[in-house]
Formats: sequence, structure tokens, C-alpha cells
Amino acid sequence: MPRISVIHTLAIVGVNVIAGSVSHTSLAQTTVVSQSAIRMPETVSGNLSESSPVLEDDGSYYERHAFEGIAGESITIELSSPDFDTYLILLNPEGEWVAQDDDGGEGTNSRIVVMISVTGNYTLMVNSHSVGETGTYRLDWRSASTTDWALNEASQLNQQVIEAYQTGNYAEAVPLAKRALEIYEQELGPTHPDTAQSFNNLAELYREQGRYSEAEPLFQRALEINELALGPTHPNTALSLDNLAELYASQGHYSEAETLFQRALTIRERELGPTHPDTALSLNNLAALYTSQGRYSKAEPLLQQALVTSERALGLTHPSTAINITNLALLYVYQGRYGGAEPLLQRALAINEQALGQTH
Repeated sequence: MPRISVIHTLAIVGVNVIAGSVSHTSLAQTTVVSQSAIRMPETVSGNLSESSPVLEDDGSYYERHAFEGIAGESITIELSSPDFDTYLILLNPEGEWVAQDDDGGEGTNSRIVVMISVTGNYTLMVNSHSVGETGTYRLDWRSASTTDWALNEASQLNQQVIEAYQTGNYAEAVPLAKRALEIYEQELGPTHPDTAQSFNNLAELYREQGRYSEAEPLFQRALEINELALGPTHPNTALSLDNLAELYASQGHYSEAETLFQRALTIRERELGPTHPDTALSLNNLAALYTSQGRYSKAEPLLQQALVTSERALGLTHPSTAINITNLALLYVYQGRYGGAEPLLQRALAINEQALGQTH
């Protein structure tokens, strides 16, 4: 019988991606920032607002800034905001999309490390990850250090780990995850949040392979770092709690798992709010634990609440909403309530076919 999905992911430390060209017919005028032959650190502050230009592809707001790049120089570009999840895009003098990054910086901030190939005016596009996000931002660029390049290598390794994980090639991903962890420990230290994310990734690979004794101390270490560096109620701490709880659940240690899942749910409800997608994730995960124990009466209201939260936060046709619909339907199947399950499964199928395609 199908199992209700526990939602847990690898922690993504952002990666620069080489991409093709983009059309800039709809782009606004660029503000050019001058620079000297020897690059000095530069900073630009700005604001994404409802009056900012809008990307044609997804409708998100953006602003543009430019700098003169000199062939052969290495540059680190960082975009940060206290108000929105940043997304950073670099265009070369021909308007081609050279690099992009989501969360390569601290938290949800962005970082690109790049070698300039051709002298000319390069464009930095300050963007948000999600449609409608606005707020203040800070854009910094400087000569890249050896640490910047090392962290860039770790980010690329981390992306390879995620790709291997998503295709089920866990053994292939382990040495990559180990190397990324070594870099983060060396460059950032053993108690940095990015190091915690790397511990989490290696642990999750071990968990998927049933190597529970190797995974547990790594999950525990990630949790300890996040509690120390970010605090016991930080959302990253909730992620660590979720992953350690799933490890315990995989081993049948249900009491320990329940305590951790409940704590993660409390954190997300308090820090993110009851209608946040991550709160729906916590509701779903706790419900999956109860379902695996046959505690259907405790699971059902959590799954119903998770579905409502996902619909409000992400929309009626989002793939994550389809997961929550499927999980509720499977609970009804376990209870023999086939009449209630069938329309839910049909709805989830329709969402997935529309959002992901019929051959996904």
C-alpha cells in the first residue's frame, strides 16, 4: 500500500549556473556605477517596489545596476535583503545571461563568484525569488578571494549532490557531500550554519541508504549548530528537527520522532505563521507519523489543515498542494473510505498533469 509522503529535503546552498542569452527588450534603463582599474569594494542600496520593472517570464520585480568588468579579473557579487528572498542575475556586455544565483549567500541571500572573460559593461539584475516580493536590498561587489572560490566550489558540489539525490544516486553523492562538508568546515568553521546544512545533506544521503547509525550523529550535529548559531526557534532549526525526527521514525522510534516533529511544528507556527507553506510541511510530517502508527483520528485533522494551508499559501493548482491532497486521500484509503479518496486522487492527478506534464 502506498505510504503517506514525509516531506524532507536537502539543504540547498546556492550555486552559480551558466545559462543562455536573455532578451532585454523589456528591461529598464541601467544605473552605471563607475570603477577604477584596481577594483575596490562597491555597494549599491535600492528598493524593489510595485513601480519596479517586471520580468516577462514570471512577473517578478527587478532592478538593474551595471559595472565595468575587466577581462581576467575575479569578482564576488552579493545581494542581500531583510525583506525578500533574493535572486541575482549577471548579464555580459552582449546582454547574455552569464550566471544566476538564489541562496548562495547567507540565508536566502544571493552570491555569484565569476571570472570576467571580456572587458565591458556588465549588468546585475536584482530580482526576487517569488512573484510580488518587494523591499530594500543591498548589492555589493568586490575582487574574489580564495575563500570565495573555495565556497563556490562547495556550492557546485552541493548542487551535484542535490541532483544525484533527486535521481536516487545516493552512493554517488556521498563523496561529493563529504568534500563539500570539508570545504565548509575549513573556510567557515565547524559551527557555521552552512556547515550545518552540509552535515544535514550527508546525513540525509546515509538515511536514504538505511545507514542510520552514520546518519544520526550528523543530523544531531546539524541540529546542535543551528540551535547554537541561529537559536532554538529558528526555521533552520525546525528543518533539523524534522530530519532527525524522520530518521527516528524510519527506525520505529516513534516517541522520539513525535516529540521532534511537534517541536518543529511549534517553531514554524510561531515564527512563520499558521498559513506558511513550511507550517503545512510540519503538519503533513506529523500526520504521516501518526498514520504509520495507525493513529488515523489524530492524523486526519492535521492533513486537512495542511491542505487548507497549502491551498492558501501556494494556490489550488500547486504541485505541493497535490502532495497534500494525495496524502489525505491515502489516509482515507487506509480507513476504507474509498468514496472520499477517489475525488481527491483525481484532483491531485489533474494538478500534476497540468503543472508537471503527463509524462512526469
